[in-house]
Amino acid sequence: MKIISDNDKYDGIQAYFVFELCKAVKANLEKAGIKGDQLKELVGNVSFSIAAILDGSQGIDKNAGVPVVLFKTQKESEDCICSETGSYFHEYVFGNIDELFEN
Repeated sequence: MKIISDNDKYDGIQAYFVFELCKAVKANLEKAGIKGDQLKELVGNVSFSIAAILDGSQGIDKNAGVPVVLFKTQKESEDCICSETGSYFHEYVFGNIDELFEN
């Protein structure tokens, strides 16, 4: 495995990753019959909680280890993209929620 540090590329990938996470949460809550303002609030809160655990900013005992998230550059590739500053998925949630609920 070859790890490539590229903060800009990583940032774009993590923004897309979080958007897809928010879309999945929204779809499942809609299937459960949640609508309107409650839907938007729950999508934001659930997505934020998941993202914060994935990026290590909440919910993880730091003595147990800190999550480090890499992204493969392509499915079959051995190359992985990382960021020197780490992931911060939770920072993208509410901007993505606004975009997701624009329509």
